[in-house]
Amino acid sequence: MVGAIVRGPFYNPEFAGDGRWLADSVVSRGYSVGWLILFAAMTLLVFGVISLAMDLAHGRGRARALLGLCISVAGLALSLAVAGSFAFGWPSLGELILSGDPAAVTVLVASYNSMPLRIAGIAGSALYIGGALPIAMVIWESRSLPRWAGLLYLIHAPLLCITATTTLAVEYLGAFFLLLAGIALSWGVRHEEEVVRHLEHHAPLLETPSPR
Repeated sequence: MVGAIVRGPFYNPEFAGDGRWLADSVVSRGYSVGWLILFAAMTLLVFGVISLAMDLAHGRGRARALLGLCISVAGLALSLAVAGSFAFGWPSLGELILSGDPAAVTVLVASYNSMPLRIAGIAGSALYIGGALPIAMVIWESRSLPRWAGLLYLIHAPLLCITATTTLAVEYLGAFFLLLAGIALSWGVRHEEEVVRHLEHHAPLLETPSPR
């Protein structure tokens, strides 16, 4: 949420006109800092998905949790690659636009519409959304985790992936749902560990049979 706020709205370069206002945006300090925060958040999300799936893998939904883990991490890896082109490629093109290079706007639009970038973006979003489904199902079926956290986890994926480049308010909503789901799941896992420790502490000692 912080990264998206600092970065600001994500503009489509096809509607940038002469591109100078877009160039001013992408060369700003807020744009670079916002993307750095987003990179850190996406990296933490990778480890968060791994930790969540490993915890869920101890139950009956082991296969679905591991499947969701593999698909989600693959989607996040592609999304990081796409974000890298926006974070590191666009500022350099923005500087060329501001310096008066007329071809820089065309290059910027072409990079946004390039087929490899679009395939990577669509595949990354589809994989992350597809990976969230089996993980959310395992959360919903869990007896120790809040069921509504699974619903929030399922909803946040399309809100973040599909609308991230069109509606900033919906991107905030998806990030907020992910934050709520993460807090609920962290509380559930922590409570589960406390219950296990309590049962182990109060469990009767097993008598060692005497040798005959």
